Amino acid sequence: MKKIIALLFSVLVVFGIVVMSEAKPCRYNLLFENVIAGSNIPKSAVHVSIKDLNTGKTVYELNPETPVPAASVQKIVTYTVAKDKLGNDYKFSTKLYRNRNNDYYVVMGADPFLTTTDVKSLFSGVLGKINSVTIDGSIVDNVEWGEGWQWDDELNPHMPKYSAYNIDNNILSVFIIPTMVGAPAKITTNVFYPYSFENYTVTTEDETNVKLAKNTDVSPESIVVSGTVSKTTLRKVPINSPKRYFKIRLTDILRKHRNPFLGEFQYGQLPYDYKFVTEIKHPMKMTSESILKKSNNMAAESFFKVASYDYKTKESGTTEKSIELFNQYCEKAGLNNSGVRIVDGSGVSKNNLLTAQFLTEFLAYNKNSDLKKNLPTAGEGTLESRMLYLKDKLYAKTGTLSDISALAGYLETLSGNNYAFSIIINSPNVKEADMKMLEEYIIREAYQRL
Repeated sequence: MKKIIALLFSVLVVFGIVVMSEAKPCRYNLLFENVIAGSNIPKSAVHVSIKDLNTGKTVYELNPETPVPAASVQKIVTYTVAKDKLGNDYKFSTKLYRNRNNDYYVVMGADPFLTTTDVKSLFSGVLGKINSVTIDGSIVDNVEWGEGWQWDDELNPHMPKYSAYNIDNNILSVFIIPTMVGAPAKITTNVFYPYSFENYTVTTEDETNVKLAKNTDVSPESIVVSGTVSKTTLRKVPINSPKRYFKIRLTDILRKHRNPFLGEFQYGQLPYDYKFVTEIKHPMKMTSESILKKSNNMAAESFFKVASYDYKTKESGTTEKSIELFNQYCEKAGLNNSGVRIVDGSGVSKNNLLTAQFLTEFLAYNKNSDLKKNLPTAGEGTLESRMLYLKDKLYAKTGTLSDISALAGYLETLSGNNYAFSIIINSPNVKEADMKMLEEYIIREAYQRL
């Protein structure tokens, strides 16, 4: 009889353990679903996946396999793929070469950090006459605008065009300066570029409300400036041709050189009989911080595209070839990307599609890489004013587009456990602040309960 009772007790204990182990995820489900329900954001608009990095098990998910745009959170993926191809020691580089006849080649590197000052220093050691200057921009193709980027974003300073000829962030500084009350303001730029400004501004004593708009009916270089101005106002305007902008900056430098070059530039690939003179380099640390912490779109696009440049055949890098690199990376890593669509390197296009599940699996695969330390923690970068109580516990990339907010990365909870997570919210009827608040509530709940 005692053996039978002992056997029954053992069965009940085992059964209890099984029930408890199965009930645990249900308890988490209830916790997170209560948080989401309290936000008044439709569950269908919320996509969540939270994975335990120790066990590899998913502890909570909601609509995890639905492909949706994830905005700049996508930079986690494209940055990692590009870095895997280029290596940890990769540096953006702009090089200068010459031959015995003082013919010079400037080999562009699509460097998003290159400045006019850098290019000036490139030629600072050139003493003799400059016979000719040829520019090699073959590192990437001539496509300067991402698939699905909106035509009305052409004046968005966060979305400048990008190319092999990147310089000064491909941005023009426009100053709107008040004059006499009731009179038009004065409009000037920091450097010359052939934009024309239609000035409809009015100087006032106490109000500044300046608006800029493209007037393509007149010219691609025509910008309408309207509104009121009471104090000097700066507007950052993307230039519409990076190649022309670089040419103008280089022309100005070489005409002021100790031996002025007044000829026309040529374009072509570097021949093999030219000798290296010098270069301007920018390290990987700048790339990581710019893309992952500051969410710089031009840097993300340039880095992703440069990754597919073929140094052996000299074939230009393209977005399409870099997307193929992404597919190869997923195959090598055993990541299922069947529900994923990548069309650019920055996540700007809403034609991009990711799933919450793919993102957490991607993060989990890279848990032992340096990805985590390159992401901003609370109080840094795009998390500068968010979740400050989670400093050094949360490392994550943010994403924001109209109707979209996302957050993905790594979290160490109060209990010391580590998780990969992704939250993507897509809703045209919800304020951005409310979406970000829900992200923080989910993270706070995970931090305290998991």
